[in-house]
Amino acid sequence: MHNSVMGKKKQILIRNMVCFLLQIISQMFKDMRDRFINKTINKATGRFVTMKPRTPTVAANFSESLLSLIETMSRCNPYFVRCVKPNNDKAAMTFERGVVLDQLRYTGMLETIRIRKLGFPIRVKFHNFIDR
Repeated sequence: MHNSVMGKKKQILIRNMVCFLLQIISQMFKDMRDRFINKTINKATGRFVTMKPRTPTVAANFSESLLSLIETMSRCNPYFVRCVKPNNDKAAMTFERGVVLDQLRYTGMLETIRIRKLGFPIRVKFHNFIDR
């Protein structure tokens, strides 16, 4: 029981850290975009001069795409997909039971299955839990 609680707390901490990092990266790219894409500094006067619109570069397109991705990710609730390797040799159509079992045990999937079999198949939303 103690390990499963700690695992859940670690997952919550990791999720919070990911959200925090996404916010920082998003703000950093927004600041960079606002500073470097639309304006440049005139060396003689030191003042900002607006540049003429030009065809976006590959880097500008990439930056815009990355910002869009970060904004989309910050609006959603992330769910993580756990990939399980069927064998250590990466051979097609080969399934090693022990390798798969170890991965399922280390990722906490066996504990999750055990808990769900005991009758706790879903997570109750916090406000529903409080209303009980």
